[in-house]
Amino acid sequence: MVQKIGIRYQLFNAGIASIMKFSQDGSRFLHVTLDSNMVELFDFNRCTGLLSNYSMFKIDSNFVYADGASFSPNKKYIYVSTGFDMIRQYDIEANDITGSQIIIGTDDGIPDPFYAKYYLHQLGPDEKIYVTSYDQSYSLHVINSPNTAGLGCDFVQRGFHLLDGTSWFSGAPNIPNYSLGSSSGSDCDTLTSVLFMQPTVFSYSIYPNPCYYSSQLSISGATEKAEIFFYNTLGQVLYKTTAFPSNNFIHTQLPVRDLVAGIYLVKVSMGEKEIAQKLVKR
Repeated sequence: MVQKIGIRYQLFNAGIASIMKFSQDGSRFLHVTLDSNMVELFDFNRCTGLLSNYSMFKIDSNFVYADGASFSPNKKYIYVSTGFDMIRQYDIEANDITGSQIIIGTDDGIPDPFYAKYYLHQLGPDEKIYVTSYDQSYSLHVINSPNTAGLGCDFVQRGFHLLDGTSWFSGAPNIPNYSLGSSSGSDCDTLTSVLFMQPTVFSYSIYPNPCYYSSQLSISGATEKAEIFFYNTLGQVLYKTTAFPSNNFIHTQLPVRDLVAGIYLVKVSMGEKEIAQKLVKR
């Protein structure tokens, strides 16, 4: 089923930097892209898969870039990270949503080893919202009480420290809540229909490409481990690693930050499948 609703973005970032999030109960959906100053809101019917009750609000009266977004568990508030250095809270039940904006976090300017650079959000099972950094970091930022208005939401920069010797770089999982149970009053079986989903089609992508500071490899339909090789134009292996699928999906960062500008080859071997794609570093 194809549905046309909301803004149609056709700029470069629409394909690689569009944030889409469901509320914890699966009834609301938001969309924002790096090329827009708007947050789009929808109701979602998980029986039909259709969006409805479309609305939108400005992130700010002045244009700002949106980098990440999330719903509070009670779906009353939306959090948006903007310009990599600020996190804003909005009350979506307010008459003037833009006017309800409260800045709950700003980058303190301390490297760890890079600046905080607030990026993608993910609601955890503990009902806290975790915010990643765009650049490599030894910790995650945390909104401890996202159901609370204003500074009472208790945002803590670098509030979740990673294990010694580990770091987090850029990405975050986007995991809907699959433990909702059946939908009350629905005409379809929303509890068990997931059991009859078709097998995931094999596909892969490397993005962004061209890239500047980071690039990622994602593979869907992965049924076995992937041997990943990174070559320069002389055929020299610059990097090699092995990635294992989780729920038929592989996602990994590619080591491009310290490379000089040029053309590189990414090669992936998965049993009888082989992927080879050029990657441009600017």
